[in-house]
Amino acid sequence: MADLLKVDEDSYVVRLGSPLTGKAANIYISLSSNTISSYPLLKKALLTNFHTTSDGYHTKFHGTKIHGGNSYQQFSAQLMRFFQTWIDSSKAESNYDSLKDFIMLDQFLALLSTDLWGFSEGAVTKDLCGSCPAR
Repeated sequence: MADLLKVDEDSYVVRLGSPLTGKAANIYISLSSNTISSYPLLKKALLTNFHTTSDGYHTKFHGTKIHGGNSYQQFSAQLMRFFQTWIDSSKAESNYDSLKDFIMLDQFLALLSTDLWGFSEGAVTKDLCGSCPAR
């Protein structure tokens, strides 16, 4: 939208901060002056607090359910949006092999026993076999 309106990137921080209300405003005023003076840092802080990170979209994709007022078409569109945003925010490549590796690694991590969770935090790569501990 900013590109369409030809808004200079240097003014993003000022333009973003002033119209915030509710939870967003509370988050904004709790941030350091260093964070609110840098658009990339401010954007990251706001997105993280609203769980619009890769992990947040992963949770939304796997946890969403159809609501009484939604059609199956609306539900499938919502699932597609959550999936695409999860993939995009994870910076996964959009080719078959990369998506296959991404989904396989996600399933592998979902099925890990709890005693391996600590291991997986520091050892996970984009490659399923490279993330596997030796037995």
